[in-house]
Amino acid sequence: MKINCIFLWNELPDYAATLLYEISKDKRINLLIITNQNKVYKIKKRFSSLRILNITNKNFKNQLNLILDHEEPNYVFSSGWAYKDFNNLVGEFKKRFKRAYYVLMVDNNFKKNFKQKLGKFCFKFFIKDNYNFFWVPGKSGTELMKYYGVKKNKIFEKLYCYDEKIFRPTKHISKRSNNFVFVGQAIYRKGFDLITKAFEKVKNKNKFLKLIIVTNTKKQDINDYNKLKNKKNIIFKFNQSPNQVSNILNNNMYMILISREDHWPLAFLESTACGNISLISKRIGSIKDLKNKSNFFIIKKLTIKNVINNFLKILKLKKEEHKKIYKYNLQISKKYKKEFFLKTFYKIIKINENKK
Repeated sequence: MKINCIFLWNELPDYAATLLYEISKDKRINLLIITNQNKVYKIKKRFSSLRILNITNKNFKNQLNLILDHEEPNYVFSSGWAYKDFNNLVGEFKKRFKRAYYVLMVDNNFKKNFKQKLGKFCFKFFIKDNYNFFWVPGKSGTELMKYYGVKKNKIFEKLYCYDEKIFRPTKHISKRSNNFVFVGQAIYRKGFDLITKAFEKVKNKNKFLKLIIVTNTKKQDINDYNKLKNKKNIIFKFNQSPNQVSNILNNNMYMILISREDHWPLAFLESTACGNISLISKRIGSIKDLKNKSNFFIIKKLTIKNVINNFLKILKLKKEEHKKIYKYNLQISKKYKKEFFLKTFYKIIKINENKK
């Protein structure tokens, strides 16, 4: 008898499609993915066997009911509680499929600020009892769920993992160019303004140094883009595939991600898996999962002066320090290979992963 699983995944990013594709290979699983991603055709082109419905399509309800008439869900996984369409759908499923198990996938990290204190009340009365299990990326997410009153045996980690076939070291750290790479949205929350301003000061002392910006942010939405694009030392790379991102990381030594707020950025994990030396802010939610005493540099207070000083500090590292950080990053990132996402999935649905 097959196990019917539905994943509601906001925007269905590449890494999520990759992980879900691994699940779809198991013949014991009927997998259905529901998303609000308008460019589903791109994912279908890469993973043609995935069944994906777009919740924003006019025919969505008819398409869904045709499937549900034959496949009553055993497990429903939903990505976050902030998406009204997904919340409504979970509510409908719970009325219709009372025997199913419901899993909330949460990437928020623990801050214990006023917003989360208020959230604790809302979570207790409006969210917690709607779900049987809670799936988080790492330690900070576990802390948050416990703070919200979820029992430890209902919390699972390793929600975010990387594809080790793509994000892996193809070039030793000693053979890479002495440049910085930024991967992510070129926006204020990601500290993009601080990165570009600080880099302008640093490159005056290091004329061959480059900043490579890998982003999907539209050019018109990037502050000062017209000015930045004309800088010789700043290179923009738009809409890169996962393989292209991995190549960029492997050709350069450093990665910078100094977000003002970032739950559990996969770009940081992927760069760690490639062995890059990273400069990050203390606001990165995965610090506790990927850290030892010296494998990356953390800026505690985000000011131009502090960013400049840390740029210069990293550039002064010796070759032996490069090798040490590189080695440790490769070691710790192994805990987040995509196989661990699968192991957790099988734990949740309580079947033996080895008997496929």
